[in-house]
Amino acid sequence: QCPSSHCPLGEPGGQNTDGPKSRVPQKSAAQNPPKTEAGKKGTELSREERAAVTLQSAVRRLLARRERVRREREREEYEALMERLQKEAFVALVRREQEEAEKERLREEEERKRRQEEQRRRTRLLEAAFEGEVEEILAVLKEVSDLDSQRGLGFDEAGKQQRLLRQLRMIDSTDANGNTALSEAAGGGQSEVITLLVECGADVNCKAGLRAMCWTHTH
Repeated sequence: QCPSSHCPLGEPGGQNTDGPKSRVPQKSAAQNPPKTEAGKKGTELSREERAAVTLQSAVRRLLARRERVRREREREEYEALMERLQKEAFVALVRREQEEAEKERLREEEERKRRQEEQRRRTRLLEAAFEGEVEEILAVLKEVSDLDSQRGLGFDEAGKQQRLLRQLRMIDSTDANGNTALSEAAGGGQSEVITLLVECGADVNCKAGLRAMCWTHTH
């Protein structure tokens, strides 16, 4: 025990009733110096650095503007291309339709001419039969054969069959009143023509043919 009441431990016996006190180390002024004007100036950009930042910003803006202009130009070019292609496609479609219409018109015109020529040959045949013009009848039948040749019809068995059918179709053709070349020949009293038409295959079993054959047998 501490003999003195003034013992650093406090009470007699050397014990400190307050217990030990913890001490927190304090930083010195040298370790945490206050900020000064020199320190603040150290964090600011220099004039050259500020100029570099400004230049970079200007370059980025310029590049961005150029990119926008490029994209806008590409968009305009694309739209112009699409419009041109649409116009070309429309023009091509119209031209194709016009060509098809012209072809159809030519086909119809050709068919009309063919029917007119065939009708003229029929008329010539009927008139020649009535007048007894044998040469004209043979000329009409030759025209029919020549047309078959122009269409590429040959003289083989199949071609001969087709030629014969076309010739018979011409010989047995009728006018608006149902008259045939055979009946016209009978009406005109042309026995030679009647014989020629029969030899060429004229139908003697039709009404006009029967009249012609009756006329032949009675004359």
